[in-house]
Amino acid sequence: MSKSPSRKAKTTALAPLSPATVRDGTLVSWLVDECVKRFNGQPASDEATHSCTFDSLNLSGAAGATKITVAHGTMTCIDFFSLLKMPKRWKIANKAFRR
Repeated sequence: MSKSPSRKAKTTALAPLSPATVRDGTLVSWLVDECVKRFNGQPASDEATHSCTFDSLNLSGAAGATKITVAHGTMTCIDFFSLLKMPKRWKIANKAFRR
């Protein structure tokens, strides 16, 4: 019996972020390296037209969750972040979103 290949995760304090959403009834998820490739480190050319609203923030000890609404022209995204408190700052542990 052969072993299936395993993915090696980066060694960090947290597992790699896996943004996830549902499209046409199917779960779609990316590893952090795949997600980062979608960004070039520069603001979008229409960044001035985007708006962001922090809808909720719930914290309990070293864990938390937040809901954020991001509007891009006619498109609106709802982001849900799971948060973990690290020694010096809060980190995003996971992200789920819908368009």
